Amino acid sequence: MPRLFHFLCLFLPLAAMAGGEGERAGGEAWLGLGLTKPDEVVFTQLPALPPGIGFVVNELTAGGPAEKAGVRKLDLLWKMEEQMLVNEGQLATLLRLAAPGDVVTFSVFREGKSLDLKVTLGENKEAGKEVTLRCLADSVIRSDDGPT
Repeated sequence: MPRLFHFLCLFLPLAAMAGGEGERAGGEAWLGLGLTKPDEVVFTQLPALPPGIGFVVNELTAGGPAEKAGVRKLDLLWKMEEQMLVNEGQLATLLRLAAPGDVVTFSVFREGKSLDLKVTLGENKEAGKEVTLRCLADSVIRSDDGPT
């Protein structure tokens, strides 16, 4: 049976991951959304999307950076700048390299069409290192671990 991998962290707090010398003085980049990996039905309906690429937006924080930029629930987020998004770690790394206030372009599929949305990254003032590590530790949840 196929295993589904999900990424659900409402904040995507990222910069504190580095710990110590890698942390930015300006705080953590924040998108304000939750994501999950798309299933095979999505790839069937979007032949332009390479298999294994992207995330379905399943949560939006009201007033968060993603919502302000026009991201909608059920959009398929598939590129940040020119990087196709393959997994959670890659997205976390790309965002960790950015800072709050940076404007980044995300490509989404909505209703079968690709759109580019410019998102001004916010700062997650409430998240600390403990929250970041918990989100990343919980980011891959196997919904089907096979026979028990």
